[in-house]
Amino acid sequence: MEKLASGDDPTIFHVNFPTSQSGSDNPFTMPVTECVNAFFTSDYNQEEYSSQFSTFRSMATEISNAETKGVIGGWSVELHQHESLGEGVDGKLFAAFFGWPSVEAHMKFRKTEEFGKLIPYLRGGPKGLKVWHVAFQQYR
Repeated sequence: MEKLASGDDPTIFHVNFPTSQSGSDNPFTMPVTECVNAFFTSDYNQEEYSSQFSTFRSMATEISNAETKGVIGGWSVELHQHESLGEGVDGKLFAAFFGWPSVEAHMKFRKTEEFGKLIPYLRGGPKGLKVWHVAFQQYR
């Protein structure tokens, strides 16, 4: 994680993703990245969901017909609000990213038996989820 220097504004800093992921193991280099925000109550035990996500990741990356690559995720360092938590209520956010060759590949996988076995690991715990796809590009 990036450390703040003396005099830096403590409300504006970012966490650097590990650079050990490369090529097809990096969800941001795939044609489409599924982005998931999972919202939790402020008193939720983060270790519980981290363990679930780790199990999900291990299982998902071993399924031969799952075309997802570079499954990564982590906890936000800031509190977040979401309608599922109640109006004006701060909670925790877990952000996850999954690389796919296309949105269609993701939608096709959602119809498989394997998906049905995996999804409880992502949905167990959050009060709300927000999911969307991005075709990331590098701008220079």
